[in-house]
Amino acid sequence: EHIREALSRGPQGLDVVVDIGAPLDEVAAALPPWVGELTARGDRCELRFATWDVRAAAARLAWLPWQFLVVSPGVLVDELAVLAERLGQASLRR
Repeated sequence: EHIREALSRGPQGLDVVVDIGAPLDEVAAALPPWVGELTARGDRCELRFATWDVRAAAARLAWLPWQFLVVSPGVLVDELAVLAERLGQASLRR
């Protein structure tokens, strides 16, 4: 199953596109260059990077201090929902 999924992603893995609710200069000053490619979009910016690991991509986005919207891929949206549920459960007091 994992091999079939990896092969369907192509040689670069999944292309991730995220709309970040902050200006380019603010985001670029806070993120190291290896995180991905940033492009200005008015008072917002777009982050692009490739990944083979959807869970790692979700974790990378989870630590962003700004509001963001995943443009693609849909499988990353699903993984973020799983992560949000897990984090929500972890934050419950026992």
